[in-house]
Amino acid sequence: MVDLHQQRLDNRPPRGNVRRTSAKVAVWVAVGALYLGLILVYVWNHVQILTLQYEIEELKGDNQALLEAKDASRAQLKVLVRPERITLKARAMGLISANQSEVRVIQGDLPPAQTEALRAEVQPQLVVLHE
Repeated sequence: MVDLHQQRLDNRPPRGNVRRTSAKVAVWVAVGALYLGLILVYVWNHVQILTLQYEIEELKGDNQALLEAKDASRAQLKVLVRPERITLKARAMGLISANQSEVRVIQGDLPPAQTEALRAEVQPQLVVLHE
């Protein structure tokens, strides 16, 4: 037979183990949180990469459309500035060709030396409008 009065029964762990157990739980919670954070950062990076890839593909399509529009505009410009077409349009409007002897070409560009001299000669004048 067992004498229960002499034997002490205690189902609780000693206090030193409680602190160790709570410290272990805290460490495991921290490790789990760190692991979860790393997973979230990885997923976020992956989503960002996919988003940027979609944007790049969209911009490539836009660029291709703009290149095609540029080529079409250049082709249209070549058609519109053909001398034969301009002559036909001018005749349809009733315009006639000028004689080469009547045409004078005026140079719009002055050499830099003349330009500087012209700038130095300009003098502002004060004019009285009402007296």
